[in-house]
Amino acid sequence: QGFCVIKAMVERSDGVEEATAEATAAAGVVAVAKGAGSFLSVPTLCRGAAVSIAWREGIEHALEECIVVDLTYFFISDKVAERLLRRCRRAQRINLCGCRCLGNATVLAIAEVCHDLVELNLTGNPAVTPVAIEEVVRTCKRLDTMHLSGCDRISERALVEKFARFCSIFDEGEEGPWAA
Repeated sequence: QGFCVIKAMVERSDGVEEATAEATAAAGVVAVAKGAGSFLSVPTLCRGAAVSIAWREGIEHALEECIVVDLTYFFISDKVAERLLRRCRRAQRINLCGCRCLGNATVLAIAEVCHDLVELNLTGNPAVTPVAIEEVVRTCKRLDTMHLSGCDRISERALVEKFARFCSIFDEGEEGPWAA
């Protein structure tokens, strides 16, 4: 493998000193991909993971730092979403609105690893069931808001009885400040 030089600025008490280190080309790509994660959207990171194994490894490290995961209308399979979200342990807001291929495996992965979750948007995901949502509610103690419109397998009764404290539920025919 080829080598590349990675330069990093190290701040010390006596000023700024430049440090250089040699690394394999693959390690350099991993470092670049990881750094890119701080300003690229999650869908762009997903597309980038197809570039090379080194890029994918860097992306996976970058996902570990994600606090907001927005995959709105992103075409992604349940299996790929599950793998991706298992890396997002620090996620606080996850938006999977319109990702119609997702099911319980993705939601259960969120419940398993995203314990700092505050908001979950599953709007338009017809395969998600109450069992998976109950697990999110049980394990994500900071959860405040859920969007479950269009989750056809979750009955209105389950919404009202089990998840109402996390969802804005109102009758569109009612009068009130929201009707304006």
